[in-house]
Amino acid sequence: TSFDDFKRLCRIRIEAEQKELSEGFVKPTEPFEKGGGFAMYFFGIDKKRGRLFSGYLSMVKGELITIYLEGIGVAPAEHVETFKTLVRGLKRK
Repeated sequence: TSFDDFKRLCRIRIEAEQKELSEGFVKPTEPFEKGGGFAMYFFGIDKKRGRLFSGYLSMVKGELITIYLEGIGVAPAEHVETFKTLVRGLKRK
């Protein structure tokens, strides 16, 4: 799998997130190389639904893993800490 393939998957995911928003935004990082693979983070808010979400896509050796956390009525700082814990806990071989 090439970096261009990974970027295409990221673009598709962000477009899907944007389609679900009623009033808000989704903000991705640029895809980047990491540990022999590729990765991208994104986060967003859907104000109308009170939804806060964060995601991490990681592709190593052709395997795509997505970590996605969504909360409704959750404090942003608590959401960010939970998300960081999930991403840090991902061990790739």
